[in-house]
Amino acid sequence: MPKPDRRRSGYRIFNRRHIDQIKFIKQAQELGFTLSEIKELLELRMDEDTTCSEIKSEAQEKYQDVVEKIKDLKQIENTLIDLIDSCAGEGPKGDCPIINALEKDSETKKNLRSMNGTI
Repeated sequence: MPKPDRRRSGYRIFNRRHIDQIKFIKQAQELGFTLSEIKELLELRMDEDTTCSEIKSEAQEKYQDVVEKIKDLKQIENTLIDLIDSCAGEGPKGDCPIINALEKDSETKKNLRSMNGTI
């Protein structure tokens, strides 16, 4: 994004192009695009040879990333539900199945996987 000029007072002077780019960046961020992905989208937007299919391809890649993140979050959700359900919420913390599961490594992960296909 080109740097806007400054007034004598030091305030920046934003023109319509700057405002449009800022809106574009904010909208892309709301859709989950990273700053590097947004930079790439802006470059495609400014390139006269860019086709709609190239932009669509970028959106499809982001969609696949989001689908994977949702899948991962669902697995985390299921694991947390299983851990919460395994704890009666009573007794000393040394007997807490949640703490025990977090402190153990591969054996606990294997057990959790068999419970709900996670980790």
